[in-house]
Amino acid sequence: MWLEHFTRFRNHAEAGFGKRFSEASSLAEWERFQRIEQNLRDFAAHKQHRMIEELRALKAKGLSRAAWDKEAARIMKRHNKTWLKAELQATIGNAQAAESWAEFEKRKDLYPNLRYITAHDERVRDSHRPLEGVIRAIDDPFWDIHAPKNGWECRCFLVQTDQPVTFGEDLSEVKIPPGFRHNPGKTSKIFDEDHPYFKVSPLDREALHDQSKAFHASISRDEVRDWSKENLVDSFSETYQGMSQAATITGGEVKTITGKPHRQAAWRNQLLYVLQLISGEKLRYLGVAPDRGAHQGVLNWYYYLLELGEEKYYFNFWRRLNDDGVERIGLHAITDTAPDFAGP
Repeated sequence: MWLEHFTRFRNHAEAGFGKRFSEASSLAEWERFQRIEQNLRDFAAHKQHRMIEELRALKAKGLSRAAWDKEAARIMKRHNKTWLKAELQATIGNAQAAESWAEFEKRKDLYPNLRYITAHDERVRDSHRPLEGVIRAIDDPFWDIHAPKNGWECRCFLVQTDQPVTFGEDLSEVKIPPGFRHNPGKTSKIFDEDHPYFKVSPLDREALHDQSKAFHASISRDEVRDWSKENLVDSFSETYQGMSQAATITGGEVKTITGKPHRQAAWRNQLLYVLQLISGEKLRYLGVAPDRGAHQGVLNWYYYLLELGEEKYYFNFWRRLNDDGVERIGLHAITDTAPDFAGP
């Protein structure tokens, strides 16, 4: 059920962005997609937890089997139909809002302000009407909370403008529900952590996070391996510092890389989608070391570090002679620990 929900959430987020997360056009966009996936995988796990807890609570009531079945079916329908429909709509809406925000940032030198727009009909909720026409600078902290979507099935949106900022609006009636008191374009989250699903004990939160992380690592491994069969990166965009020639990667190497442990295994696996976007400026050269005889045909190793936010990825390339005597540089592993070797 976690896989079913997570897959649906991710598909709807991709629809909101208008592209698959495996098609990121920059490392910054890739990192944003990873944070959204992480948010959705945890949200799906907490959704399962809430369902399970409600079903467990039924057992404590001492109901007959027939009565339990009836109440359990009602819980499942609420979670998997009524609530899920609203959650999927919110996922698309917040993904669209995040994509729009990225575009706002690109154009803020020309259009430095944002105007809040409602749907202008009788269905606009009373708490959103005071926001109609409000204009604030794109960098105003006001948008950290009030940027739409501002609730379930919210139809409000922002437009970029060079019109002057407005002042003096009475916004006392504006109430943003839990889960929506954030700006997806800044947080790279679809649902904020004040959503009721996330209200669990610290131990449960840690367990759910670890479980969803493991699930995500498993499906990303299979997805990346399938992707490599059709879209394998033939070569890197450049020869990195210290290398004698350009590096290449094979399907076998993808399988080896995705089979190794990593603290952020899903992120590591999906990093293979964007290898061609990693320039020499991003990949920091750590040094070269001779092989210690553990790998047949390997002449030496090149080590590099990629830092993305708080995450570190250590790239281990090997230079080896193939069976036909042709020299090649390939990617052996991406680890989360520094290599044990004498530096340059």
